[in-house]
Amino acid sequence: MRLKIISIAVILLVALSLGAQTINWLTNIEDALQKAKASDKHVFVFFTGSDWCSWCDKLQSEVFKEKAFQDYVQENMVMVMLDFPRAAILSESQKTYNDAQQQKYNIQGYPSVIILDTSGEVVLQTGYREGGASKYVKFLQESLDWKFDASNATWKDDQGLIWQKNFEIAQKIAKKEGKSIFINFTGSDWCVWCHRLTDEVFSQPEFVEFANRNLVLVRFDFPKQTQLSAGEENYNMKMAQKYGVKGFPTLFLTDSAGNIIQKLGYEKGGAVPYTNMLRDLIK
Repeated sequence: MRLKIISIAVILLVALSLGAQTINWLTNIEDALQKAKASDKHVFVFFTGSDWCSWCDKLQSEVFKEKAFQDYVQENMVMVMLDFPRAAILSESQKTYNDAQQQKYNIQGYPSVIILDTSGEVVLQTGYREGGASKYVKFLQESLDWKFDASNATWKDDQGLIWQKNFEIAQKIAKKEGKSIFINFTGSDWCVWCHRLTDEVFSQPEFVEFANRNLVLVRFDFPKQTQLSAGEENYNMKMAQKYGVKGFPTLFLTDSAGNIIQKLGYEKGGAVPYTNMLRDLIK
């Protein structure tokens, strides 16, 4: 009788293990890109600290180990895990490779997730998100499907200035009109210094007149109370990562090709000296 019970238990365990999906993690992005091109999938890259990062563990337990997530990535992703342990030992070649990818993609913390298209371009960047697997999958789907169009590509401020939300569109306008690009990374509903910059500079007639004549304005917002669409949130995060933004407000003056002329922030004095500074920089 005891042997029969043990046999049944073993059979059940085997059945459960066969029914449960596991993620096949690669450890090389280039190998993953080859597989992604062959299968027309994205590459999902997970930067983790497996033996010390509690938020990495939460992401694994709440999302990666759930069926909803595993079903989604099996159909749509090639998975890569790059580990940065403190106690566990990686091979020297793997450690060197992982460090190089961290530098390449400007990874600032853990867990970090980037998703690449088949050309290797980063199309999404995120990390731990509350809500579990189904909500995580929904965020990925909405982010990857989202595109700019006439209804969501600009923001108009109280002075009538048009701020582009898409940098590629801004570049095209700047090249066509022979203007520089002025990028504003802001936290519109919480950042005190962003509000001061708006009140003291952007809302003043001296800046408005100068901007209309000389600049293509770009605004990437990071609100805490207002909920952006998943696609816009992802795009803004990607641009912040590209420019290494670590605080707000952070601003960049670039040429029409996107080459940085000057990194800027809040400056005392109001619109006139700020506008004069911009005028001198684009001469």
